[in-house]
Amino acid sequence: MALNRSKSLLKSHLFGACFTWLISSLFYSFQFFLRSSPNAMSHSLMAHFSIGIEEIGWFSAMYFVSYSLLQVPLGVALDVWGPKRILRIGTIICMGGAILFVLSPTFGCALLARMFIGMGAAASFIGSIRMSTLWFSPQYLAFSIGLLSAMGKLGSALAIKILPHLLECGYSWQSVIGFLCVVGTFLTIFVWMFLKNGPQDVFHGVSNRPSWTIIRQESWSVLKKPIVWAMGIYGYSMYLVLSVLSDTYSIKFLSSSLNISTEYAGSLSSWAPIGSAIGASLISFLSDHFKQRKLFLRICSCMTLFISSWIFYGPALPPTIVGVLFFILGVVSSGQILIFAIVAESFPSRLTGISIGITNALLMLGGAIHNPLVGDLLTLRSRYLGGEPELMDYRLAFSSLTVCFLIASIISFFSKETHPSKSPPIAA
Repeated sequence: MALNRSKSLLKSHLFGACFTWLISSLFYSFQFFLRSSPNAMSHSLMAHFSIGIEEIGWFSAMYFVSYSLLQVPLGVALDVWGPKRILRIGTIICMGGAILFVLSPTFGCALLARMFIGMGAAASFIGSIRMSTLWFSPQYLAFSIGLLSAMGKLGSALAIKILPHLLECGYSWQSVIGFLCVVGTFLTIFVWMFLKNGPQDVFHGVSNRPSWTIIRQESWSVLKKPIVWAMGIYGYSMYLVLSVLSDTYSIKFLSSSLNISTEYAGSLSSWAPIGSAIGASLISFLSDHFKQRKLFLRICSCMTLFISSWIFYGPALPPTIVGVLFFILGVVSSGQILIFAIVAESFPSRLTGISIGITNALLMLGGAIHNPLVGDLLTLRSRYLGGEPELMDYRLAFSSLTVCFLIASIISFFSKETHPSKSPPIAA
């Protein structure tokens, strides 16, 4: 009888863990549709608001600015109040921003809406990771994070592929975003109804009565650790494949350099997040299986540098080959997912939210800084000579990404192994 009861509780816990993970990961996946909209809708947005490609870069960056700035405060909030409350609030703010975007009469209002979308979406990734720490045992943490990342990348791939197709079919960008608002509303209801802080739905924060002194001390104890900065810069660099190339400039780059339609360019560029979705799960699994974090950081960063350089600076290739290279680039760049397991393994469990929040803030700064930077570099020549950006302009602009990939490769050779089987346990 006792054995049957134990099996029943185990099945119930497993179902609850998987169901909770699915809901939180769907929120993370969904926000990619809103995040990728500047890439898919750039022509429509430029025509509607009478703006140029520089403004599209700033529009895309606004999401990453608000997203990044909130990572540390949200990390603290997750450790104090728990992920359920933070994810609930995040979905409301994200959907409010999406609705405001549809109704925006001016570009300034659209920028404000984009900021709110980023603020709400800021809770999706670190909130889901914090939720996983309450439901899954430590040995499955890296794999659960990898699967979470895979869900997000699949959302990004679908967005890049589907959104241009809908626009090609004659739907306005307002209709497309309006439909996403409807889907997001149902998702928000699911988050509010079904998310729980662990099997007992009880969360014990860093303090029953948190004070700013405790929060400041805990945050400082994380900030002064070099591992956070090293992994944050590594993640910043590697994530540029998605936050800048895939999310903002890939469609225009491919359509211009290969002389293909926007829809076809969207199909090719969608292979990067698809590869990242597969790579995030595969690399996190292999990292756990071989009990290696450092080795995979090195392989992934060096391969990202090599493949991206081939795409940016190599000879003209057939579109099919370019699609394959985008897929491989997505796979190897997804090695950045390991930084969250590394950081989580480097701190006591009570500091998981803060440490991951700081790391993710550094990672997401890539989109905030490099989207307008690439936009400025793209138009550097055309400001004086006129005309649309050419291949040489894209090569100049993307050189800023290449430098970052080189920095990530250097960091990987100085990183330390943190897998639990090869490092001493961290005191709780």
